[in-house]
Amino acid sequence: MTSNLQQLLSSAELWRARDLPGHAREAQSTGLPTGFDWLDRLLPGQGWPRAALSEILCDSAGIGELGLVAPGLARLSREQARWIAWINPPFMPHAPALAAAGIEVGKVLLIRTGEADSSGQDALWALEQALESGACSAVLAWPDEHRLRTPDLRRIHLRAQHGGTWAVLFRPGLASRNPSAAELRLRIRAADIESNVDSGSQFEGGTSSLRPSFEAALGARASRPRMEAGPRRLLLSILKRRGGWGMDDLPLELEAGDDLEALLRLWRCPGRAAS
Repeated sequence: MTSNLQQLLSSAELWRARDLPGHAREAQSTGLPTGFDWLDRLLPGQGWPRAALSEILCDSAGIGELGLVAPGLARLSREQARWIAWINPPFMPHAPALAAAGIEVGKVLLIRTGEADSSGQDALWALEQALESGACSAVLAWPDEHRLRTPDLRRIHLRAQHGGTWAVLFRPGLASRNPSAAELRLRIRAADIESNVDSGSQFEGGTSSLRPSFEAALGARASRPRMEAGPRRLLLSILKRRGGWGMDDLPLELEAGDDLEALLRLWRCPGRAAS
């Protein structure tokens, strides 16, 4: 009986109340700091899971999703020599803005699978290879939601564990209805600033549908009055975290200029040279 109890207590599958966020000891702070102290206190390990799958759910590109992960990416680029891979991002990452955010641009690896990848299998293969290779400290991916399946998510999570890589999938809000092997799932949405990206910018049907409304927002820039510079206000919900309940609509502020500048801050304008 005693040996069975000891075996149970030593099992990694056993949940303990001390594992709840807020009860973690200093020695348990194994996560990658998010750059937001209050968010770190809510997450197991006091930050992003370093070798696991995380998901960020948002319905429009450019509302602040990159600002949320930028501090973590900056830390990884300083601490490690490994790549930070971007797989099929909806727009071209803006190198000067990434550098201004503290991310070493020389460690950024951009991977595009092309229009010939109609099944999305090439993108999934590239994602899994980047994770399992151990050559990447982080992998950011924008998968085709219509072709993403639960077994795919399980493999991605296992590959991230094997490669010791922080994997981040950007998915639409509707994905919250489906199960996921992700260790951490967050959802963000704009709080009090009107988005320049209309309903056509949602992730439905892959990333190609994002471009028209994005360019429309650029064209409207001259006709709209400039807003006062200030933080970009978002609402963040924790949908899933290890050892804790979900939490809804936590206020999150990202430093930015006007609303359009916030949209463009880490993305380069399509069809224009980076400045």
